[in-house]
Amino acid sequence: MNMLFQFLFQELKDTKAVRRYIIRKMTMEFEELLNTKTARKIIHKITARDFSLGTSFPVVHSLKLDSHQMDKSKKVIQELSLLMDIEYKNGFSISVDADLILGRSAYVHIKIASVRGRARLQFTRHPFTHWNFAFVEDPQIDFAASSHFDGRQIPQLTTLIENQLRRSIRRKHTLPNYKIRFKPFFEPLLTHSLYKQQLDELLLSEEAEAAEAAEAESADEEKEQQQQQQQQQQSENKNDDD
Repeated sequence: MNMLFQFLFQELKDTKAVRRYIIRKMTMEFEELLNTKTARKIIHKITARDFSLGTSFPVVHSLKLDSHQMDKSKKVIQELSLLMDIEYKNGFSISVDADLILGRSAYVHIKIASVRGRARLQFTRHPFTHWNFAFVEDPQIDFAASSHFDGRQIPQLTTLIENQLRRSIRRKHTLPNYKIRFKPFFEPLLTHSLYKQQLDELLLSEEAEAAEAAEAESADEEKEQQQQQQQQQQSENKNDDD
């Protein structure tokens, strides 16, 4: 199975359709990042310069049936869930230009050195036929990142983007959160009014949950900044007393 995945990965990774999909997804991630309070204070715009999907597809170390449901009347499978332990090494990397508020530009390169974790692959007919993939719990992710501004490193900038990627995986791709997917296995049934209504409701629910999570993260960031400012003020007051 792993050899089949590797073969398909090598054939598809540089196709126009796959690269357009990756660019669209990364553009959405950067837009979400720029909407956070911390990013807005230092970054005006982020532009992808280049990216690579790496040299290999994630390796599946184990695969087992987690659960299944049968339709007794039609004698067909209604839902099928598989658990797998996966590992991804020397994978996705991206280089971006970050336009700073100060009017200068910084270069940032981030590579996902490794990802390890247990994930669930599910095929279901509820409420309509689709599939989804998500981690069972937060995966272990290692980044290799660097940033340059006038010949100097900016660790705060790389940390900001790394944290955005971690939050995105936790918020969108870690259970109980997941994305409903159709292709390449199924065609979305958007022409059917019932399915379209159900899909719209699910998408609106996901957007509302994402907005709530973003607001909570912004509030946490603001609280953390206030605590740092208070600690700094206390330290300055102590120095004045000395």
